[in-house]
Amino acid sequence: MRGTLVSAVIMVAVLLAGLLLPLSTPVVPAYGHGMGKETVGPKDVNGRSISLDIKIEPELRKVGELVDMTFTMKAIDASTKEIIPGTIVYDIAVAKFGTQDVQLRDRFHIMPDQDTLKIIFKPDPEAKEVTIEGETMPNMGYMRTEDGRDIVVRGPVLVDAGLYIFTIDLVGIGDGFLSRPVQYVSYLTISEQGSWKVEYDGKTRDMEYISYFEKVKDLKLFTDSDGNIVVEAVSDFDWSPEFVKDIPLLHFEYYIPKDQFPDWVNREMKGYINGMDASVFVDRAAEGYIVVHYMIIKSRLVKMAEMVSEDERDRVIYTLVVGRLMEDTGVKPGEGEGEVGKRLEWAEAMVLKGEKGRYIAEIRYAPVQPNIDEPTAFQIRIFRADDNEAVSVPYRLLIYNQDRVIVDDLVADGKDTLEYGITEGGSYAVVLNINDDEDRVVFGLNVVPEFPLGIAGVLITAMIAVSLLARHRAHMMIR
Repeated sequence: MRGTLVSAVIMVAVLLAGLLLPLSTPVVPAYGHGMGKETVGPKDVNGRSISLDIKIEPELRKVGELVDMTFTMKAIDASTKEIIPGTIVYDIAVAKFGTQDVQLRDRFHIMPDQDTLKIIFKPDPEAKEVTIEGETMPNMGYMRTEDGRDIVVRGPVLVDAGLYIFTIDLVGIGDGFLSRPVQYVSYLTISEQGSWKVEYDGKTRDMEYISYFEKVKDLKLFTDSDGNIVVEAVSDFDWSPEFVKDIPLLHFEYYIPKDQFPDWVNREMKGYINGMDASVFVDRAAEGYIVVHYMIIKSRLVKMAEMVSEDERDRVIYTLVVGRLMEDTGVKPGEGEGEVGKRLEWAEAMVLKGEKGRYIAEIRYAPVQPNIDEPTAFQIRIFRADDNEAVSVPYRLLIYNQDRVIVDDLVADGKDTLEYGITEGGSYAVVLNINDDEDRVVFGLNVVPEFPLGIAGVLITAMIAVSLLARHRAHMMIR
């Protein structure tokens, strides 16, 4: 995944799936789709509004690899955004999503001179029970030792990749215990990077992937009756409504090495989950890889669960169909740049077919690396999918992150260039709702905090921290 680390910073993933939620519906800030961090809350704690910033690292590990996992948690004053130092007592329970087994349940606290709870997990599948290294105080639970060593948890905890539920009860703060604990629930993911040997064009090649929910138990490549190349990855799953309704987002990615599949670079790709349209996003700009993103939000999963066949209800199948060359579409990227195009350096054009197959959108943005110091410009052209004719139809453009909608703009005058100021760095989803929901296109955008110095730091960090792959994914809402 070496080259894709940099690409993941420059051009983020996307997310797609389902029906855009009404704007009155808040975007749930849950990172259970593939993030090892989350801010939960705020909640009222004795009249004080407190959130918990929670993180587990590394977020990504290789198949079969067991490494130390570092869990950190900070209490944040929601009004001042400052970390709350001093004694805070937590009851923490850890469970793998979809199971009834609690892998850890114990009490932990930070001391008056601390502001962060830190626990080192050492997963050991051979251990029969959990052991905890650290000092305790009556009713206060485990803390770091006097010589500054961290709390260490050993045993059958966080052994498998996947989605985990951390149930955290804040039971005491400052000088005393609360009359009633305040509960926070966090969904954190340990994602899994792996590869599978497949036979293609008479040679054995590597098909790589990242799974954010459950390990892949089978992967195969074949040619269907229409001559399309088909890739299928299979994981255990439970399509019962009771199980699916609590999954924040189902997330999976194919990483297709361009040097091993050079003839795939310019081919159309379409994704399915258990035979149903998954509205995948294909990132062809990633260095060294074609990256195919599957992201299905809860509302869409619930609808899918009603349609999955009986013989597939115990598994999820990520199907990728590789078809004809994209040159056959007739769309020519890069035409009609407009006045702004003469003075900005534009990213390579994306040509994306709408979810319903009625329209094709040609999209460019500038600068190549969007940043908070200058407006982000878009050039968007819409074509009919059946004859590739350019059309002037209205579309609603939404830009949002996990917290809120940043832009909600009805573009009805055929304007060639749009500009929007984005003042906070992070990952964003951009949605084009074309001609009153006749079709929809979604893509991801990453905005760095500053430019140009900030991007250098981001790129360096990306090269040394594989977990950044998971941090630059946008969310899709559906209407």
